Amino acid sequence: MSRLVLVAALLLAACDNVGGLDRPDLGDPYRVESATLDGDTLRAVVQYGGGCATHTFERQSQTDGERWEVWFVHDANGDLCEALLTDTLAADVAFLPATAIPLVLLTLSGDDVLLRAHR
Repeated sequence: MSRLVLVAALLLAACDNVGGLDRPDLGDPYRVESATLDGDTLRAVVQYGGGCATHTFERQSQTDGERWEVWFVHDANGDLCEALLTDTLAADVAFLPATAIPLVLLTLSGDDVLLRAHR
């Protein structure tokens, strides 16, 4: 019986990684208000708390062959101020092949944005 419970627990744990990709660390909190793909440029309007330090956003990506995932890693540089800031990020995605697989922007909330569907 204990083996059955162990096997069931392992199967349930494996369900967290559907699609074969690990969910990356997106850094400090931020919210994606909107995102669009304009040719080879990903544009995202983001909101975050701060106002006392320079914030940086670095574009990252990964694929499992089924879909491309892109995201921004936010570094607040220790900013503890609470003003609500809004920025528009623009990132070059020309390196992504023009394939038939979907392109998805990952968000902290899990409400990922489909930027390009199957062709």
